[in-house]
Amino acid sequence: MSLFLRIFLSFWLAMLLLGGSFILLQRLYGGELVEQSQAILHAKAEAAAVLWHEGGEQALKRWLRIDPDNRPLLLVDQAGQLQMLKPVPRHLEHWLPRNITPGVERISEGHLMLAAELPAVTPRLFLVSEINPGRLHGLPLWIRALMAVFIIGLVSLLLARMLTRQVRPLREAAQRMADGDLSGRVELKGRDEISALGRDFNLMAERLNDLLQSQRQLVRDVSHELRSPLARLRVALELAERADEPKKALGRIEKEADELEQLITELLSLARLESGQAGLERQPLALDELLIKVVGQGTRFLSRLAVGDCVDLLGPLGHGFRVTPDDKTIYLAAGGIGIAPIRFLANDLIAGGVAPDDCHLFLGGRSQMDLLCREEFKALGISITVTTDDGSDGDQCLITDPLEIAIQGRRPDIVYACGPHGMLACIAGIAQRRQVRCQVSIETMMACGMGVCLGCAVQSRQQQDTYLHACIHGPVFNAEELNFDK
Repeated sequence: MSLFLRIFLSFWLAMLLLGGSFILLQRLYGGELVEQSQAILHAKAEAAAVLWHEGGEQALKRWLRIDPDNRPLLLVDQAGQLQMLKPVPRHLEHWLPRNITPGVERISEGHLMLAAELPAVTPRLFLVSEINPGRLHGLPLWIRALMAVFIIGLVSLLLARMLTRQVRPLREAAQRMADGDLSGRVELKGRDEISALGRDFNLMAERLNDLLQSQRQLVRDVSHELRSPLARLRVALELAERADEPKKALGRIEKEADELEQLITELLSLARLESGQAGLERQPLALDELLIKVVGQGTRFLSRLAVGDCVDLLGPLGHGFRVTPDDKTIYLAAGGIGIAPIRFLANDLIAGGVAPDDCHLFLGGRSQMDLLCREEFKALGISITVTTDDGSDGDQCLITDPLEIAIQGRRPDIVYACGPHGMLACIAGIAQRRQVRCQVSIETMMACGMGVCLGCAVQSRQQQDTYLHACIHGPVFNAEELNFDK
């Protein structure tokens, strides 16, 4: 039986036991209720007879009208005809009039009629009342609560014992594995989910043991393979120190260095394969537009490409801007080369249904030459605030100045920013003070793009000893995730 079915049936078992217990209590308590009601009714019949003899029929009727009992009392003759105007309970209304006999009589499912004759009264008169002994309205609340707690607690205890009995060996095996013992296995018999989890745990333990053995063997093999070229390098260096022509020795050293580099490259490739990061597909991709700022050899090479040239591109990597449909008022902040991602984000926002009037761009740069894609933003209908450091275009100030003023005047739902580190740090501070959500796309050096080289590490704000990687966790982060002080 599956674990789901056990829990499901245990729930219904508790409900059935609870319902059965209440029914049993109803039966037991109902008989006692009938006897008490009969005794009360006989006492009232005797009191009514006294009133009849002393005050007559009118005194009796007045007494019945002001009777404080919640259960209505009816005065009827032997034929069941009402002797006074008074509301009649629904079940008695369908039953009366008919011949009345003192005692208890069943009038419908779960409803009884009690009748008591007024002694020494002529003509014969009867007090009639209706009760429902099947109800627990008279049963004390603490008894009902105690019964419910006992039954549910009993079923829960049985269910908990059943589950913990199966989970305990799994926990013990996990603890042994945490202590470094990978030989521990779980022996669970059955077809439920916990038994299946135990079998999966055994498979995982075997796989981990195999991987650990493979890793140990790999370390031994790598140590052996690296020792040989290192030894040859040391010999080559000693020969170079003694040689009359050091160029020949340097060539040998370069050869040994290339062999070392090849070994390390293969190790990195193996690490990528084992981590699942090497499952990449090579596909053709047409780039309609490439925005580049020449700052080094790589960007200079890209700037010289002509239409139709082919290059290798690894991507997409990391995480981009996260857009939600609930964000209606949006501020974009782009500084310098940070304009590039904001340009494409603006296209997606407008295409996704954001009204151009609700989207405002703050565009900044050192000079007018750094203000790119302005016409493309205008074509989208987005309003633009321009600032430059030298005052060659727009206001001569930092982009953060008009941004903070705008947030004070009209608070946006979110701010998207990309630009230099100082600009992003300032915007993050503004967003925190104004309690505005903010996402930033950081600019940092990336070498491998897969989190191996650790060149793009940035410190986390939540955990000071933890570093995030722009190529994996970013480059877009929530502003509060990053520690801009480092």
